[in-house]
Amino acid sequence: MVSKAPLRYRVLLLCFFLLNLVPALAEDQSKPLPLPGEVFKVDGAVAFVILPELKPDGQPIPWVWYAPTLPGLPGKEEQWMFERFTKAGMAIAGIDVGESYGSPDGRTHFSALHAHLTTTRGFAPRAVMLARSRGGLMALGWAAEHPEKIAAFAGIYPVCNLASYPGLEKAAGAYHLSAAELAARLMEHNPPDRLAPLAKAGVPFFAIHGDKDEVVPLEANSLEIQKRYTALGGRMQLIIPPGQGHNMWSGFFECQALVDFVTATAVPRKTNAFFAMDTIARGGAAEVVPMLRDLGYDGLGGTAGDSALPVALKEAGLKFFNAYLTKSFEAGKPGLEDDLRQKIDAIQGQGAALWLAVDQVTAQAKPFPKSSPEADPVVISQLKEIAAYAGARDVRIALYPHTGTWLERVSDAIRVADQVNLPSVGVTFNLCHWLKVEGAETDPLPVLQAALPRLMFVTINGADTGDTKTMGWERLIQPMGEGSYDVAGFMGKVRAAGYRGPVGFQGFGIRRDPKEVLQRSMEFWRRL
Repeated sequence: MVSKAPLRYRVLLLCFFLLNLVPALAEDQSKPLPLPGEVFKVDGAVAFVILPELKPDGQPIPWVWYAPTLPGLPGKEEQWMFERFTKAGMAIAGIDVGESYGSPDGRTHFSALHAHLTTTRGFAPRAVMLARSRGGLMALGWAAEHPEKIAAFAGIYPVCNLASYPGLEKAAGAYHLSAAELAARLMEHNPPDRLAPLAKAGVPFFAIHGDKDEVVPLEANSLEIQKRYTALGGRMQLIIPPGQGHNMWSGFFECQALVDFVTATAVPRKTNAFFAMDTIARGGAAEVVPMLRDLGYDGLGGTAGDSALPVALKEAGLKFFNAYLTKSFEAGKPGLEDDLRQKIDAIQGQGAALWLAVDQVTAQAKPFPKSSPEADPVVISQLKEIAAYAGARDVRIALYPHTGTWLERVSDAIRVADQVNLPSVGVTFNLCHWLKVEGAETDPLPVLQAALPRLMFVTINGADTGDTKTMGWERLIQPMGEGSYDVAGFMGKVRAAGYRGPVGFQGFGIRRDPKEVLQRSMEFWRRL
């Protein structure tokens, strides 16, 4: 007869193991986050990661380091900005170091998180520190010792001064010191006294802090940091909302200036050339060329048939990127007329492209429907004829999707270019026409990825979001930095898709001073 005692013992042992394991698992996995992410442990402390919508292919992941990571933080207030960070290609991470007040114990956990993320998860070596309230002590405490690992610091009413908050009596325990001992050694630990390495490394600072904050007073914290940091040669942008205290005002957490700052400093600098289109860079060569040069543009996208601008741009060290032309195709007729030959000849040898919008395609005087693949054979045969002549003169063909034409969708351009199948024939992604035809709710990323092998140009501009299919051009084409559409997020997807080619600013219909619009748009571009 077999004894049942060992079986009962094994069952009891298994129950004991499960009862002790489940709470441990729950502790690691139950932390709520504003967006879907992963909760895990590093160095015995609870940490989290929220990944970007699309990881950069083969590149380290840019990231935002949030503090304080405590029960309930980050909270729902951070959701708005977190969504914009992830859309722009950034991850968000943090680690719970308790009420450490920037102490060496907390800094040790910070070092462990940085090592884990950069060595095992492919995160970039330099992070943007984003501190809310007392997270400022944690972030600045670690940053001062590791300036080479900091891309930037941003704060929402950040605590920057131990003497101001929580006060030396309360903070001393976290440092394993008495209040008197901490006071004697305050310069070793207090952020205002430890800024020099960050200023020397050129780390930019940003903060938004209300002038009625009684918990973390503006004067002893953000203003004191700004005064000392700028005296050391550092750069700091400080926004002071009047009448605001230490509260949940949405302006703190839905601050576009903060998002722009974080995006500009976290995401690696773009390699794209940036040019203006002649829809906004209006005038003759004598006016346009020096204006573009002085404002920092790389060149111009012009109109086919203008032979003076390409020469003047080249003499000024700028580039003539493309010459816009609208053309219709008719079955049975040649694609290359004398007028088109002359326009191609005018830009030969410049490395430029003919920016070709296909208006109508007809057979026996009957137009094909917009986007109809039935017209492809007509277009493809004539495009090959044009491409052969243009290619011999170092001129590429970039198909230009335009609202209301036969070729009005980016997918149309990809389909045609794939069938032509020549390296000198590619496509353009025009943001304003995408919004008009596809709508703001349609994710452009899959199309950008599909277009990438043949993508020659991207054009952007400020725009509104909403029901963009019904909007007029005055809302779909605005100066950069204006309108409610998230252009920074769109450019994050352009970069994440792997596009490194030229980007143009579309200014059609903007009836304002061209220089002022171009300057504002360049300022926005430089923050991307």
